[in-house]
Amino acid sequence: MTAHSLAGLAGLNALYLAAGAAFLWLVRGAANWIDAVRFLGLAYVVGVVVTGSLWTLLLIVGVSFSLGLVIGLPIALAAGFAIVARLRGRSVPRGG
Repeated sequence: MTAHSLAGLAGLNALYLAAGAAFLWLVRGAANWIDAVRFLGLAYVVGVVVTGSLWTLLLIVGVSFSLGLVIGLPIALAAGFAIVARLRGRSVPRGG
């Protein structure tokens, strides 16, 4: 693998993590940053599952798979989950 492909893979994994962390923040919130960091592994797996499930559903209905979809969906999920979490009154974690 080249450095370019490894950087792309690391970027996609970071997007999975962001989508999963936003989802967990929406569902459960976090009292402090230690709780938020403690759940990063679960957040990554949740991000992979949610993003992968939606990609699969989009493919089933006939949406063509493109680079924009691969990058845009986890960004849209993270932003959407974060917005809904703020609207539901979830606060940013405090202290440690």
